Amino acid sequence: MKEIGINYSSFSTSQNGYYKTNYKTTETAKINFVGQPSTILKMIIISPSGNMVGGEEIIELRADGRKDINLELDGLTSGIYTAVVTKGNSQSSETFSVG
Repeated sequence: MKEIGINYSSFSTSQNGYYKTNYKTTETAKINFVGQPSTILKMIIISPSGNMVGGEEIIELRADGRKDINLELDGLTSGIYTAVVTKGNSQSSETFSVG
């Protein structure tokens, strides 16, 4: 499982402390959210063609200000995707490739 760390203002893609931006379609990305406790975030994934993949994901951070989710990559076509996280009027995005 690969990890994508996320905070309010930026994303970082890493595994074991090393930055990673390319994933195989057989992998699962573990996305780590960190912020203020009980904060509500929204996340969408944008495909290479500009369409939303799946639906909007609502993420509520736990009392310790953290939340982990798994992003299944199987079924995605090869290309560059964008993960977009919003909190109120603030937005942050990070691109990653699959394939």
